[in-house]
Amino acid sequence: RYDFSILSGNEIAYRLHEVLEKEGVSYEDEAVDLIISLADGGMRDALSILDQVLAYSGNNLKVQDVLDIFALESTEEKLSLINFIGIGDLKDVLNRLKTYIDRGSDIKRLTNDLLVMLKDVLIYNATRSDEYFETLNVQQVKSLSAKIKVNQNMQMIDILMDATKDYKNVTSINPIFEMSLLKMITMFSEIKQEVEQSTLVEEEIVEERKPVIKEQ
Repeated sequence: RYDFSILSGNEIAYRLHEVLEKEGVSYEDEAVDLIISLADGGMRDALSILDQVLAYSGNNLKVQDVLDIFALESTEEKLSLINFIGIGDLKDVLNRLKTYIDRGSDIKRLTNDLLVMLKDVLIYNATRSDEYFETLNVQQVKSLSAKIKVNQNMQMIDILMDATKDYKNVTSINPIFEMSLLKMITMFSEIKQEVEQSTLVEEEIVEERKPVIKEQ
C-alpha cells in the first residue's frame, strides 16, 4: 500500500510552468494560481484542468478563460460582493445573486472562496502579517479590515460555515446561499441603525445641555 499526500502549490506550479514553457504557451500567473487552487493538491487534476482551458482558449492561458469554463467569480467580484454586504445594499447583493444563478456560477465554490477571504482578514487582524494569506494581497486585506470589524468578520464566517453544512442536506443550495447573504446584510443593517440611533441620542443630549440665552 502506498499513501500519496497532496502536493504543495509550489510543486504543482513548477510542473505547470514547465509544461507551458515547453509547449510555448503564453500565460497569466494569476491563471496558473487559479488552476492550482482548483486542483486542490492533485497534479493530475491540475494538468487535466490546464488541458481543458487550453482546448478552449488556444495557446494563451488567461484568468477569464478559467473563470468562464469553471463558472467561477473573479477576486474583484467577490471583494465587491463583500463590500456591498458590508454597507447593507440589499438590492445590489440580490442582483448579483441573480446574475450568479443565471450564468450557473459554482455557488459552493463561491461560498468557500468568501470564507477563505474572510479568514485572510481575520488572520491579518490577529497577526498583522501577510505570511498566511491564501487568496488576497495586503492591500485587499487592509481595505476589508478597515470596513469589517473583528466580531462582524467572525459572524460572517459562522454564517457561511453553517451554509456549507446545510448544502449537504438539500437538492438546491441557492436558497441557502441567498438566506446567508440576507443574514449578513441584516447584521450590518442592524449595526448601522444602532450607530445612527446612538448618534441622534448624543445630539439630543448636547442640544439639551446648551445654555439658554435670554434676550435683553
